[in-house]
Amino acid sequence: MTAENPRHTHITIDLLAHVLARSLFHPYIAWLIPLCLRSLSYPTSHPHFQYTCLYAAFITVLAVLRKADKRLAWGRPRKMDWEREVVVITGGASGLGKVLAEMYGMRGVSVAVLDVRVPEEREKSEALEHVRFYRCDVSRLEDVQRAKGEVERDVRRSLLVLISSWKELHGFSIKKTQNSHSHSLFISSRLVSSNPIQSSPPLTKIPQRTRTNPSTPQLGPPTILINNAGTVAGQPLLTLTPQQINRTLTTNLHSHFHTLQTFLPSLLASPQGGTIVTVASVLGKLGAANLTDYAAAKAGLIAMHASLRAELADGKTAPGGSENVRTVLVTPGQLGTSLFAGVATPSAFLGPVVEAVELARAIVRVVDAGESGEISLPLYAGWVGVLECLPFSLKRFARWASGVDGAMGGFVGGGKKEG
Repeated sequence: MTAENPRHTHITIDLLAHVLARSLFHPYIAWLIPLCLRSLSYPTSHPHFQYTCLYAAFITVLAVLRKADKRLAWGRPRKMDWEREVVVITGGASGLGKVLAEMYGMRGVSVAVLDVRVPEEREKSEALEHVRFYRCDVSRLEDVQRAKGEVERDVRRSLLVLISSWKELHGFSIKKTQNSHSHSLFISSRLVSSNPIQSSPPLTKIPQRTRTNPSTPQLGPPTILINNAGTVAGQPLLTLTPQQINRTLTTNLHSHFHTLQTFLPSLLASPQGGTIVTVASVLGKLGAANLTDYAAAKAGLIAMHASLRAELADGKTAPGGSENVRTVLVTPGQLGTSLFAGVATPSAFLGPVVEAVELARAIVRVVDAGESGEISLPLYAGWVGVLECLPFSLKRFARWASGVDGAMGGFVGGGKKEG
C-alpha cells in the first residue's frame, strides 16, 4: 500500500451510510434483534425486548413512508421491453457516457451514441462492438437533426433486412410501390408446400427487433435519451473568453434543448413510453469558484428538467403519451473522469470522488426499473439543498470548511469536451 493511497482513504461517509442502510437501518435486520432476544428466553415484558420492538417498528414505518413518498412523487414505473428499447447517449465516446454505452452494449441493448468523436475500431472495447456511433456536435441543432435522420435510415435498413430474412425463411415475396406521398411495402404470402398446415405465420407476429446479423444491431425509435455531453473551461470569470462561455453554455445547456426537441416526439409516440435522463451536477445547486459558466449551465439544466417534468405532468396541456415518459435527474459531485483532471477533492471522507462506474450503475438501476427519480452521489450531494435553509454566515462557514472554492487549483482538464 503506497503512501499516496493509504488504506483508510477507502473509508468514506458514503460507505458507512451504505452499510448502515443494509444492516441496523433495514427493517428485516431490525426485527431480527427482538427475535434473537426471544430465542434467548427474554420475556415480552422485558425492557430490552420492548425497546427493540419499538425501534424495529419505527424503522419499518420509515421504510413504508419512503416507498409511499416515492410512489406519490414519481408515479408508477413504466414497463420495460428490452426487445424494443433503444438507448441514445450523448457524449458516449468517453467518461460516464462510455461506461453507460458499455453497460447496455454488454447486455445486447440497441445503443446509439452521439459524440463529436467517433472512436476507431481498435479503441472500442468488446462491450462497444455492437454500439453504433454517430458523429454529432449536440451543441448544433442541425447536427442533432441530421443524426436523428441517420438513425432513422438505419432503422429502415434494419427493417428491410429483417423482412428479407423472413422472406427467405418463410417464402414471402416483396413488392415495393411508390407514390408521391409515401412508400409502402406489400407482402404477399406464398406457401412453401402444398400442405396448408405448413403455411407461414402472419407477419404481425414477427418480433420487432430480431437480430439477423450480430455485426449490424438493429435500432428502432429511441425510447431512452441520456443527455450526458459536457465540457468545462475551469477559469475565473474575468479570464473567460466569449467563445469559451458560448461553448460551455451551448454544450452543457443548449444541447439538451436540441436533443429533447428532436427525440422527445419519438418517446411520446412509443407504445411503451420512454425515459429521459438529465446529467447535471451538484455545482448547479452549489456553485464554485472558477466554474461560473459551468455552474450556470448546470443550474439551468436543473431548472429545465423541473420545468419539463411539470409540462409532462400537466393533465390539461401535456402532450399525448406523456403519462408513459419517465424523467431522471442526476446531480453528481466530482466525477473521476478526464473532464476534471487534476482536481483534488477537499475531503476524501465527506466528499469522495464518484467513479463513473458507480454513477452509471445507479443510473442503469433507475432506468431499468422504469422509474422516475433523482440520483445524487456522493451522499452530501443529496443534502446540499439544506444549506439554503441556513443563515448566510453559516453557509459561508460551510463553504470555507468544505474547501469547495479552492478545489479547482490543480485543474488541468481545460478545453476537453465530451459530446
